[in-house]
Amino acid sequence: MNVAELSTYDAFSQGADLWVVQNNFNNKWWNELDWRSGFLLSRCLYFNKKMALTQINEIVKATELPVLNYKQDENFLLLGTSEHFKNKWLLLWNESPEALVPQLLKTCDSLQTKSVRLFSDSQNILSLFESRPKTSFVDFSFIEKT
Repeated sequence: MNVAELSTYDAFSQGADLWVVQNNFNNKWWNELDWRSGFLLSRCLYFNKKMALTQINEIVKATELPVLNYKQDENFLLLGTSEHFKNKWLLLWNESPEALVPQLLKTCDSLQTKSVRLFSDSQNILSLFESRPKTSFVDFSFIEKT
């Protein structure tokens, strides 16, 4: 695993397909990513979602189509961000840092990506990643504390 510490100046440069930030609007990096993406995070997280149209519900009921309910892990949100940043994905996490590492490995596996950038001011989180097997990620970068 190649570990690189990036400066604040290089935080939004190319180099990682998946960016990871804590879902906390008080977090400096969350706010910076939200602002630079045209408030993508705010729109996805804090505005009411539109419910399915009544007509669609009536069609489903009339045709007796099975309604699939996908269980989502509310502690993580994966967004496609290639239109907003020089990456492909942004993973927001709510839970403890210990829960982040296994979820990140699972997400990287399903996305078939091994380049990750962590936006965090906590060295505690970084130590959790560094304790993983060296083959977990090809490239892992983090933004230095400011």
